[in-house]
Amino acid sequence: MDLPTRLESLNDFRERKTGVMISTDVLTYGIDIPTVELVINFDMPRMADDIYKTYLHRIGRTGRADRIGVALNLVDKDNEIETLRLIEKHYSRDEMIFKINEKDPEVIAEKLTVDNTH
Repeated sequence: MDLPTRLESLNDFRERKTGVMISTDVLTYGIDIPTVELVINFDMPRMADDIYKTYLHRIGRTGRADRIGVALNLVDKDNEIETLRLIEKHYSRDEMIFKINEKDPEVIAEKLTVDNTH
């Protein structure tokens, strides 16, 4: 995608003309769109990268300006699970990994429901 098309897509997303944006790690730096509510990581930061900084920038797109945000990490490889465990340890979090063996989307959605009331 050429630069003008990328900028137009970003602007459409910022103005809520588009509800979904798919991007690379490059977009995780330097954008500020307060209305992002969900980030889905289809892969984890590579070990050669600064995984903690990259991960924080990825998920930092959500929950801006005192809003609730959710980051969902889709991992299935042992090395990605290990990366997520390192991130858990680094940020002193222990509730980041949920194993879901369901194929029914409704059951998965129920297991991933977040209480946004607090």
